[in-house]
Amino acid sequence: MNKHMFSDLYTGRLGSPEASPRALVARALQAMPCWVGAAMWLRNSLVAPFGLKTGPSDQAGSQSAVNLMQRLPVVHETEAELVTGMDDRHLDFTVRLTKTSSGGFELATEVRPHNRLGRTYLAVVLPAHKLIMRRIARGLAQPVEET
Repeated sequence: MNKHMFSDLYTGRLGSPEASPRALVARALQAMPCWVGAAMWLRNSLVAPFGLKTGPSDQAGSQSAVNLMQRLPVVHETEAELVTGMDDRHLDFTVRLTKTSSGGFELATEVRPHNRLGRTYLAVVLPAHKLIMRRIARGLAQPVEET
């Protein structure tokens, strides 16, 4: 493994094992606290001058985690797995949700910084990343309400 690569893995029991990975992620993101959207807005404001990808934005400070995170490109999707990610000049990352055959889940992130900017960026956002991923994992354990 690259000494500068970061990866994490969260596992648990799904609250709604019959739901699609996309529905599970949508439910988990709806339960995110409002500070996540504000943190994403702040992140986008700070990195834009460096030419990093920021994605579409709503009004300043009012972005929700659902709107921001659901706009990530889907790299791969099946009945049991959803992979999103993005490549940028400072780093590449993927987030993978895999439903297990036993009704559980694996939620994994892989980040590959390309340069000093990527390593610095990763070091700065890592504490928030860990909090957000833990919240998403808790949300995956909650039942998905039928609409």
